[in-house]
Amino acid sequence: MAHTIEPARSSRASCKTCKGKIEKGELRFGEEAPNPFMDGEMGYRWHHLKCAAKKKSDILLDTLDEIEIEVPEREEL
Repeated sequence: MAHTIEPARSSRASCKTCKGKIEKGELRFGEEAPNPFMDGEMGYRWHHLKCAAKKKSDILLDTLDEIEIEVPEREEL
């Protein structure tokens, strides 16, 4: 399963851990999953970075090592 960290493109996504809104521009952690709305297509389940750090810390740290974007709170995760 692929993972990514990127800024939210809109404020429509919600965190799958805490169910809270992910604001536009906020960095978010995504885990690839089947898209329930498009047969055979893949999408992402999004999490706040701090929520992902609590629930999936090893995967998040591996993804942080792989990405090339600046993550200001990297040391806190």
